[in-house]
Amino acid sequence: MSELVTNAVCHARTGVELTVTVDDHRLCVEVHDEGGEPEVAHPAPTTTGGRGLMIVERLAEQWGWAETGGDKTVWFELPVHGRTGV
Repeated sequence: MSELVTNAVCHARTGVELTVTVDDHRLCVEVHDEGGEPEVAHPAPTTTGGRGLMIVERLAEQWGWAETGGDKTVWFELPVHGRTGV
């Protein structure tokens, strides 16, 4: 979640809206901003940044983004195991 919000703040430099939903099977995080298309970078091992979406891509069960009228939403899903209540 922090990687998507950080990307929105640092790259889009617009307002950010965060939505988190959970059900019996999955947790879904969505970050909405007014920025452009996200890019998964593959920085050199010695580079100190630029790994946000790469981390999301590797840890999430699914992830993606959608553009709506110049705004975008980047989202990811994680499975929920053994959920006993909220």
